[in-house]
Amino acid sequence: MKGLILNHFYMIERSIKTSILFTMISVFGLAFIKSPLALKIAVFLPYLMIPIQFFEIFKHESKSGWDQFLFMLPVSKNQIIQSKYITFLLLLLVSLLISLFSLFLVNNFIYPVPTNIFFNFALRGLGIISCMAALIFPVTYLFGTQKSDSIILSSLGFSFGIFLSLSIIIEIILNEHNRADEIFSLAFYLLSTFLLLLSYFITCFIYSKKEYYFDK
Repeated sequence: MKGLILNHFYMIERSIKTSILFTMISVFGLAFIKSPLALKIAVFLPYLMIPIQFFEIFKHESKSGWDQFLFMLPVSKNQIIQSKYITFLLLLLVSLLISLFSLFLVNNFIYPVPTNIFFNFALRGLGIISCMAALIFPVTYLFGTQKSDSIILSSLGFSFGIFLSLSIIIEIILNEHNRADEIFSLAFYLLSTFLLLLSYFITCFIYSKKEYYFDK
């Protein structure tokens, strides 16, 4: 499985490096604006820019025929799916580290970053991209990569739909509770993590039904 994970990173190595560089430049650019909105975007940005590069793997595999070659490797179908989810989670970890490092520099060299802003928007960023992945994984394996762009756009709508629906529910339940933002951010992150876990089992089931084919 280690080889599969490394292969995933080789496929999108250039995209990852570019997105990391762009993210760090953007974070510092936004930090110099010194506005609360710009700071929130700066915290949120790494989770949107870096992990989303993962979904290019589906296109690369389809174009190169690697998705069919995988059936001939001495690995199970579950291991193939596991390698993709692990790769995605590693990119989430990279996003978190980039966010922490960037905000550490901003906090020490530009101006102090309020802890609650970092906490809230880091969790929301993780939640949005996890919700997207929860839909993209099973739907891509169900309908194929030909509709990948539409699937990504649909997953973004799905994520913000979950985000807005939960925010309304939390607002109704907690009303004007002074920790409502923190509670919502944590609840959204936990819900998105649950959906991502659920999507893993659904994706494994869908992929288990796929068969190898070769077009001469």
